Amino acid sequence: MKTGKFIMMVAAAVTLLFISSAVQAEMTSELVNLLVNQLGVTRNQAAGGAGAIFRSAKEKLEPQEFQKIESAVPEAQSLIEAAPQITGAKSSGGWGSALTSLAKEANPDVGAAAELAQSFDKLGLEKQMIGKFGNIISNYCKEKGGEIVQGLIQKALPI
Repeated sequence: MKTGKFIMMVAAAVTLLFISSAVQAEMTSELVNLLVNQLGVTRNQAAGGAGAIFRSAKEKLEPQEFQKIESAVPEAQSLIEAAPQITGAKSSGGWGSALTSLAKEANPDVGAAAELAQSFDKLGLEKQMIGKFGNIISNYCKEKGGEIVQGLIQKALPI
């Protein structure tokens, strides 16, 4: 009888994990699907590009400002994790990474724009797509969190 109870508990735990994963995937897919449908990019490109923009916002904004974005767009952190990694000047990233780091030190907006361009390049996207992603994400933030959240994401975009 204890074995049957144990099996039922394990089955319930697995079911809860599956439901939790499905809910998280559904949350992430709303913005990703919007980008895919409006821009004709792949799901990987949509998630990575959005993540690069949210990462840029997280780096530029004060923590309490970015918290407002995360509250409105809970998938922001998982999208950041989907963004391509950008190597710094101190790593073996080459001249592009070194120049991006120098640009960021000299002018944070120029450096952030260079990092976004580098991320989009790694995703196989033209740098002109940054503005298109930015517009869609800005509107999405407004829909989810109002004009304050939209204003924060626009403030963080180096475009």
